[in-house]
Parts: sequence; structure tokens; C-alpha cells
Amino acid sequence: MTVLLAAVAAFMLYEGSAPSAKALVKDELAVLAAGDLCAGGACESVVGPGADLASAACQANAADAMLRNVIGLLETQSPVSAADAQTALGAAFATVDQRLASLPDPASSDSRQALLYRARVDQVLLGERARAGRSDWAAQVAWRRAACEWARQNATFIAAYTDASGFGVLLDDAQEVRSAAQVLIQHSEDAALADKAITWLEAAMAEGRALNDEAAAVIDRRRIRTSGRQLYGTHFTCAEGRAVFRPELADREAADQERRRRGMSSLAEHQRDLDETCAPG
Repeated sequence: MTVLLAAVAAFMLYEGSAPSAKALVKDELAVLAAGDLCAGGACESVVGPGADLASAACQANAADAMLRNVIGLLETQSPVSAADAQTALGAAFATVDQRLASLPDPASSDSRQALLYRARVDQVLLGERARAGRSDWAAQVAWRRAACEWARQNATFIAAYTDASGFGVLLDDAQEVRSAAQVLIQHSEDAALADKAITWLEAAMAEGRALNDEAAAVIDRRRIRTSGRQLYGTHFTCAEGRAVFRPELADREAADQERRRRGMSSLAEHQRDLDETCAPG
């Protein structure tokens, strides 16, 4: 069993004595930094030019299998040698170690603080991935793989968390708490987990509970995955200092009515808030 799989197996137990969240992230990048990129039989069945980097990096398998799938990208899309890639992966490991140093580990008995911590780590990894140069394939692989593995571990955490407390965390009074839960559910790409959350939310709404943008984002993400559309306008991108719904709303009037019906702000108010998020400076 690789170090990576051992770390994941230990996490699955989710006991107070399990490795800390920070240690698991560091272990993941340590495996990438230390492993051989391509050697002997591991060079067989390499993904060729045009393969999708994210798919190659996010496969739910051992680190060596992932590296076997991306070595073709490193060789065909950039002049990075295996040795250079090793150096880049080692640098990524050092960077995450530095970034996480400022985030204190939560107490193992405090699941609420663990939830917040895991969402912050998620943002650290995604931020570093975004900062990696698009031409630096080795760094892209390292950060994508780390973010994907972390998301899978978070799916296990949030499933255990919600088994104990229900998905009421998505309707929590504290925005940072419901935002953290929303991030972990969405980034896990776990369809069964998302469906379970949505079923809970629909029952809560049927009882008259109001929705919020964080909970609606979980619903919209699943709708986007299944139909290519969103209803509440929670997913957007910034363009020229303004928010642009992504994907665009099929019916803005219907979206406005549904937001109001669920106790959310009007679509116009929501658009203004998103524009402020996208405003330069």
C-alpha cells in the first residue's frame, strides 16, 4: 500500500487519533514529490497529446497511476523533463507546507472547527493551483492532484459530519459555517452526497424554512451537472469587473420568482452583491 493510500485509509476511520488534516495534505504532496514519474513498466499506457489534465490528475487511484497518466502531458505539451518535474513537485510540497503553517490545526474533538479548517485548506490548495503558471505542467499536476485528493477526503468528513447533525449545517446562522459545508459538498463531486443534501433541503423548504445562497449553490451545482442549467444564479464568473452567471440563467424572471419564494434576496439585489465581489480593487 502506498503512503498515499495508507493516509487515506487512516482518514477513513475518522477517529480522534487519526492524522491531522494538515498532515494528510502534506503526506499527499510528499508522495508526489518523492515518487518516480515514469520508470519501466510504469511508462506503459501513457495518455497521449490532448488528454485532459484535470481528468488525468483527479483519478481516484494511487499516485503512481496518476503520474503514469500525466507523464505524456509533461513530455508532449512542455519541455519539462522527469527530473525537472520532480523538482517542481518538491517545490509544490514546500509551498503547501509554508501556506498551511499559518493555519493552526483544530482540536480533534471540535468538528465545527475542523469543518472551517478543511474549507480554508481547500481554498489554499485551489489558490495555489490558480497561481501556478499554465505552462508549468508539473506544478499544475501537483496542485490539481492535491486539491482532488483533499476534496475526496473532505467528502468522507462531511458525510460523517452530516450523519451526526443533518444537513442543517447548510442553513446555519453563521455564514462561514454554511459556506464551509457548501464548499466541501460541492468540491467533493460526490453525486450521492449532493443528492442526499438536496433531499434534506427540499424537505426543510417544504416545512417552510428559508433557503440561502450557500444552500442554493449545492442545488445549482447538481443541476448544472445533470442538465447544464442553474436556477438560483449562485454560480458565476467575473468579466470586466462585473458578475456573469455561468451558465447563464435560462429564465431570469423565473429565477427571481424562485429566489423570492424561497426567502432569498431578489435577483437584482443578488446581481449587485456579486458585482461588488467582482469589482476591481
